[in-house]
Amino acid sequence: MQDEIEDILQEKGIFYNGLRGEDSKAHMDSYMTCINWTLFEQAWLELVDKYTKAQWLGLVKYWEAHAYCSPNCGILAATIKRKIESL
Repeated sequence: MQDEIEDILQEKGIFYNGLRGEDSKAHMDSYMTCINWTLFEQAWLELVDKYTKAQWLGLVKYWEAHAYCSPNCGILAATIKRKIESL
């Protein structure tokens, strides 16, 4: 599931290169990658109901375990965990 979600978020332009600006798409694990939170919120509204709470929490666990590889994994894990727990 995590590959599918990462691909969807990347396709939607959520991740961009911090040096080149918001118009430059990037992979979430690339150096200097930032998150466009406006686009993330739009994508979240499209994706939240496509997966179960257990699936989202599994993704959170996966990204938490890989936060040492990319700060974006940890940031997204914390954000999604907060959103899922409030449902």
